[in-house]
Amino acid sequence: MKTIALDNSAFFPAYNGHADGAQAGRIMAANAAAFGTDSLNQDLTTYATGVSDGENLEELLNSLCSPVNVGGETFNYLVHNERNGFMDDYGDGGDLIAEGGDPAKVQSKGTRTDGSVDNKALCVVLLNSRGGDNPTVQRDWVKHLKNRLFRTEMMRALAIIDGAATNDAKEWGPLDPDADPDADIAEDIDLGGDARGIDANTVIYGGGAWLKRFRSFRTGDNAGRFTSSMMTPDQLKDLFGVEKVVKASARRQSAKNAKAKVLNDVVYSFYNSRSATTDDPSNLKRFVNTAAGGGLQVFIEQKPMRTVITVWHQSRIVLTSDLGIRKATVSFSPAA
Repeated sequence: MKTIALDNSAFFPAYNGHADGAQAGRIMAANAAAFGTDSLNQDLTTYATGVSDGENLEELLNSLCSPVNVGGETFNYLVHNERNGFMDDYGDGGDLIAEGGDPAKVQSKGTRTDGSVDNKALCVVLLNSRGGDNPTVQRDWVKHLKNRLFRTEMMRALAIIDGAATNDAKEWGPLDPDADPDADIAEDIDLGGDARGIDANTVIYGGGAWLKRFRSFRTGDNAGRFTSSMMTPDQLKDLFGVEKVVKASARRQSAKNAKAKVLNDVVYSFYNSRSATTDDPSNLKRFVNTAAGGGLQVFIEQKPMRTVITVWHQSRIVLTSDLGIRKATVSFSPAA
């Protein structure tokens, strides 16, 4: 196992595998070099793979960037930064072959790029006198560490999408008496399709934006708008003609005594294939190495009076196309 490539020391104290470096009951950044394959716990690895996170973190992560299983630590992928796939030859008749001639040559566009996965892990050191060697306690901590890893992955994916998106401010409050939240998002889907060549198939609402949509359609005395306020994500999916509409309701610890929505007053629309490959035109992908027994692995180390639990995985989130990603930043202002 390699040492973790990402530096988590700014967020977690580092655990070096020695008893004098352990801080009982505290989550620590795990150095994978400190753990041998003989400490791999298959039962807990199976549990980690199958257990629901309870917060829809994995669903949101996969909605942002479908996993692409690469079966190793290195991989090769196609960056879709060209529009060649949507060109035609109608204007010059370039598809016509003269008598005895050869077909016109078409160049393959896009950039082939090599990549490698990052090692990512967190561990916790538990006192055996506090249940560290109890299987039930271990499963609870495995789930907790899994959630934390996936929440971190999700925040990485959101930061990448946000940095590549074309932003447009939307007013959904009484200040704009003609506000139509659904028409605004439908327009973003259309504009993204013009830039990408394929309409967005994924729309993700931040919790604040979803609430502002609800309030907008319940403002005024209009039965049709009132009915629209009660539409579910699945109904909006059909309205927009996309594959998935997601309301992001997860929270994160934003300060010592405060929590915040992972997404608030924004709506993203982009393309994310549900069966992503290294070459499809998805905007964002999460390359995962599942060759070593699965996407997540759990290691248990028994030390004098202590048990160390580590949850580990290998992945890399990559922006494979910056075309057509749209972001609506929503406000709800009172009438002037």
